[in-house]
Amino acid sequence: RTVSDAARLQEFFSLFGNESDRQSPERNRIHLARMHGLAVSGGFRGSAVRSVCWRIFLGVLPHDDTRLENWIHVLTRHRKTYEELCERFLVDPHKQGDAGDLLINNPLAQAEESAWTKYFELQSLQKSITIDLERLNPEDDFFRAAHIQEAMLRVLTVWACTHPDISYRQGMHELLAPIVAVLHRDRLA
Repeated sequence: RTVSDAARLQEFFSLFGNESDRQSPERNRIHLARMHGLAVSGGFRGSAVRSVCWRIFLGVLPHDDTRLENWIHVLTRHRKTYEELCERFLVDPHKQGDAGDLLINNPLAQAEESAWTKYFELQSLQKSITIDLERLNPEDDFFRAAHIQEAMLRVLTVWACTHPDISYRQGMHELLAPIVAVLHRDRLA
């Protein structure tokens, strides 16, 4: 199903009001309450702005400042932060040019600060996540797609690395799955 840009804008303005409405904190609270009501009743099935509402509910987008230029700025900042986290945590010593001190940076070294030690820990974590991802909705071709599994693996790995006290637990992939599906499918709509 294809939704025209005009239909998306009309639905967006019906939820979030016009530009002057979106600058009023009181109006934003009313719109947020309406969005919650629609979400609970299933009113976003087939909605062209469902993924925007999910981003608001998950705290990715602010509900108290719904100006488009603010949202673009916030999303750009979040994407940059995610890219930095991927670069920081998804280490691969194979791709590092200068190995530095070979007593520390080699596959047999057991030094905690070794890139290889971090790499092997990362591989172990990703193996656990991959096992769960391979079992995720086996009847749904969307979740079988390599690029979707790779994206979910990256998200779950970065989350586990930024929350080492919790790390990854079985079932977290099932929490991520509907979010990925909604964001992906709404992007294509």
